[in-house]
Order: sequence, then C-alpha cells, then structure tokens
Amino acid sequence: MENEFLPLPAVLAHYGGISQSTVYQLIKDGRFPRPIHIGRSSLWSAQALAEHEVILAAAVSGGPIPDGVEK
Repeated sequence: MENEFLPLPAVLAHYGGISQSTVYQLIKDGRFPRPIHIGRSSLWSAQALAEHEVILAAAVSGGPIPDGVEK
C-alpha cells in the first residue's frame, strides 16, 4: 500500500480548520507529526497522521498505545 501525502490545507481541514500557526507550534512542541518538504511544499504522511490520532485517542481514554504504532 502506498502512503498518501497531504498538503497543509488538507491537514488543516481534516483537523477542523485549525490554523497554520497552531500546526507549526504543535510540531515545534513535539506534539504533531513533522512534514516532509518537496520544493516549497510541506506534505504530511497520511499514515503518520493516522498513527498520531491513535496515540491521541489512547491518551484521552487512558488506554495503551496499540502495538505497531510508533510514538
């Protein structure tokens, strides 16, 4: 399965319209996946974002992080 990469506007829309500055602050704080850069474009791995959501859900519920999901 190929990994899909999402541009910043798609990431912002996926997370309920959070701001660009919020995303980059979360990255700086180590609380959001880092993008890859191709030219001047920042792209996020859909797989990394999905894993991030699993980690967030586990943190909110107090449950363990499932095997195979990287922190």
